[in-house]
Amino acid sequence: MIPVLIGAAIGAAAAYKFLDKERHDLALQEKTSTRIISEDEVPPDVLEKIKASQRKRSAKKFHC
Repeated sequence: MIPVLIGAAIGAAAAYKFLDKERHDLALQEKTSTRIISEDEVPPDVLEKIKASQRKRSAKKFHC
């Protein structure tokens, strides 16, 4: 009887964690939006960081 109760408690805790994460993901999805912008709208310092990051990634791909 005790192992059944322990199993039920563990199952309930796992279900709660899973459902809570799903609810959190839905809420996050509702708050997040994406918009594609042109290069003209991006500040120059941010644009330079993006280009530097792209150069790093392409250098890694070239060396590997």
